[in-house]
Amino acid sequence: MLGGAATNEAMMFGARALQGVFGALLAPAALSLLAVMFTDTKGRAKAFGIHGAIAGGGGAVGFILGGFLAEYLNRRWTFFINIPFVLVAAAGAYLVIREPRVGRNRSPLDFPGVILSTLGPVALVPGFTRAESDGWSDSAGCPEDNAYVYGPTTADSWRTGTDIAWGTPSAGQWSNILRNMDANAWHPEAQGPGHYNDPDYLIPMRKLADGLYELTAEESTTQLVMWAEMGSPLVIGSDPRTLPRQMIDTLRNPEIIAVDQDPLAIQGVRVATDATGECAEGLRQLAGSVAGTALGRLVWGPAVSRVPVAYATVHADP
Repeated sequence: MLGGAATNEAMMFGARALQGVFGALLAPAALSLLAVMFTDTKGRAKAFGIHGAIAGGGGAVGFILGGFLAEYLNRRWTFFINIPFVLVAAAGAYLVIREPRVGRNRSPLDFPGVILSTLGPVALVPGFTRAESDGWSDSAGCPEDNAYVYGPTTADSWRTGTDIAWGTPSAGQWSNILRNMDANAWHPEAQGPGHYNDPDYLIPMRKLADGLYELTAEESTTQLVMWAEMGSPLVIGSDPRTLPRQMIDTLRNPEIIAVDQDPLAIQGVRVATDATGECAEGLRQLAGSVAGTALGRLVWGPAVSRVPVAYATVHADP
């Protein structure tokens, strides 16, 4: 009635919000009444079936009836139409509903449960609403993006992207390594001593079912070097017992580890890229025993090109 008699938009929207709130309260109340009034299994099943049919049918009829009322009467009747249903429901409740024989249930109302069960579905609405325009794969507002905000103040490290690979080795993972490295470069300022961006674990030379390797020795070494350049956690996702001695020696290389474990914990950033975007230079400022600047090169394409980098760009005092 309040919505139908609304004199402005604020009043109408407020009435609509109240309608939704009380509808959310009535739904569990109706189900609880059915559970209390129909104690035998057969009768309760029939009651719940009728309730489900009415709820589903009412939703379908509501759209059609609402469109009819708005088209041939006016929008106010989309609110006023509820009054007859309310009167019938109130009369039926007065005539039919009785206090259970066992007496009143004195259990307190679960307010936290009511609030959480309401906020849960409500929290899904923004995501479903944005999915139509942004697509389901859009990363804006996802945990990976929010991690840069709360991670540095609450965690030692936080994931900056999805998994590089699953537990079972599979071919074609090099592109996933490049993807995670790019995602890890979004917010280098979030990293600092004791707080690290984590682009996922290392997967050096994991064996496939056919005896070949998921990554070659060169690809495995490149991932290690790039992770050290970014100062990322070096967590090995391979079984060391299955790795060739050459790969073990690379993973234990003291110079690479020293770059990764530098006390400044400044994440390396991309400072130059060639015209094709397939060759890039990365820069990282270092302190401690390897004080100075670490400069790394990563080549995506088949050919190595020249990427000029000015001395002023790479020079940094520890």
